[in-house]
Amino acid sequence: MNATIKRMAGTANLANGRLRGKSLEKLAVEYGRGKYDDSVIVAVCWEKLLGIIIKASDTFYSLAQEEKASIAQVAIVRTLQKYRIGQGTKFSTLFYTVYKRSLITALKRDTKEYTVEDIQNLSLMAEEVVYDLDTGILLKQIGLWLRGEPDRERLLRYCEAVMEGNFDTVTQLAEQLDMSRTTIYAYQKRLKVLLEEHDITG
Repeated sequence: MNATIKRMAGTANLANGRLRGKSLEKLAVEYGRGKYDDSVIVAVCWEKLLGIIIKASDTFYSLAQEEKASIAQVAIVRTLQKYRIGQGTKFSTLFYTVYKRSLITALKRDTKEYTVEDIQNLSLMAEEVVYDLDTGILLKQIGLWLRGEPDRERLLRYCEAVMEGNFDTVTQLAEQLDMSRTTIYAYQKRLKVLLEEHDITG
């Protein structure tokens, strides 16, 4: 990510003091209007959001640093395009949601085995980013989505264990639930698809 940080800082330096002094919300208003170079606006937003970018992505260990940086740039552009002043949401909050969803979607594309941190991320991000609900409410919602599924109870047990986070390895989680590692990975993918279907992963 260091290479991207240096490159974005160089681009942001092209901005005048007036532009760099604007809030994220006002930068969103300027984006696409032609008064300023859009790439410079993105770079200035990057500088203002860098702390959030690092914090939001630091547990996504399976993704390379530069991939996370690239995803962040795309998320900034998407947020600039979507944001409207007066919608009742801070720009940084909307960006955080867009970025987290994009990171989770990137994990879904990864075909290698998931780390235990990746497994925890799925349910935690669904709870923290989108629903802002406690674990019990989120589990109830997932249960409703799974109504009629033959392995509903086993999948809910998996979700609850992941949200509690009382394990250090995937093997340990599998032993706690009396499930195979293969089943754990299958449920991980199953839950990703389920959340995506309900517009949580973007």
